[in-house]
Amino acid sequence: MIAVTVDVRLLAQDDLALLEAAGIDATVAGPLVADPSRHVAIALDGERVVGIAFGVERRGAGDAHELEICDVSVVASHRRQGVGRRLLDALLERGRSLGCREARVEAPRDDVAALRLVRAAGAVDVPEPLVRLALPL
Repeated sequence: MIAVTVDVRLLAQDDLALLEAAGIDATVAGPLVADPSRHVAIALDGERVVGIAFGVERRGAGDAHELEICDVSVVASHRRQGVGRRLLDALLERGRSLGCREARVEAPRDDVAALRLVRAAGAVDVPEPLVRLALPL
């Protein structure tokens, strides 16, 4: 069941205070929203930050343009309500709008919650020492 009171959105530079409210130090939060290759999605329940997700746009040679999903975190009170999926979807949509060909997630094999989240979004395993998952965009 999706928490209907939760608003998920991508942050802009003028949203720095929201990251600080999430407990992220200003010296870390400032560069996150200022760097155009970094993308932050945030979930708000009223004014309370209940989830956050980070992605980094990676440009390589030729067609190697992807979005690396670095973290998706949701507070315990809002887990298993679709908030993490909505955060992930916001980052995936940003990746599509940027022209990324896929999104990548790396997770330890024992991170069951992360693996369940990205596989539910359509990820496929890429054999490597870590479980490497790709989401077509």
